[in-house]
Amino acid sequence: MKTVIAIAAAAALAGCGTVRTVQVKVPVQVECRVQTPARPAMPLEALGLAYDVDTWVAQVIAKVALREA
Repeated sequence: MKTVIAIAAAAALAGCGTVRTVQVKVPVQVECRVQTPARPAMPLEALGLAYDVDTWVAQVIAKVALREA
């Protein structure tokens, strides 16, 4: 019986001999060095006042499609 207890104690203490390495990921603040992109040219901005309503509506729909993309 003492032998079984000694073997169990030795087995339990055998794991204490190795050091377990744990990697911890900590977020670090970094300065943002990205330039703001230029504003894209929208189709409606190229139109003048001489266009009819149908052309204007088509350009507005194209503008909405560009913004949603």
